[in-house]
Amino acid sequence: GKSLSEIAPTEELARILARQRDREQGGALNSEVLRCSLENGRLTVELSTELPVANPDELEKQRGIRELIRRSVGVATFGEVPGKDGPVPAVVAAWASCLREDWDGDLGVPLRESAESFQWGMQPAIQ
Repeated sequence: GKSLSEIAPTEELARILARQRDREQGGALNSEVLRCSLENGRLTVELSTELPVANPDELEKQRGIRELIRRSVGVATFGEVPGKDGPVPAVVAAWASCLREDWDGDLGVPLRESAESFQWGMQPAIQ
């Protein structure tokens, strides 16, 4: 099978994934890659994304912030998905994200651990 490292350099793969995620959400977003690493065929990417704010004054009144920044962590791997004539190779990814304030609070670590636990082609253990 193919591996992610054969497709493109790590930083370029991270940018491609970031653009794809932005496109999936309407395309008006422009995520910045904060860090990325490729280990054991798995690409881990952390993104920062400024979200559109209709009324910064109202947001500041309600939450004490004038901008909404989403932090995301994604894990991608090379796998297979069903195709018309059998399995076809694909890059598959799982994402976890929240607002920066929550990420810096108590959500960043569990979201990162959750994304990093992603396994393609394995059934999750039922507790």
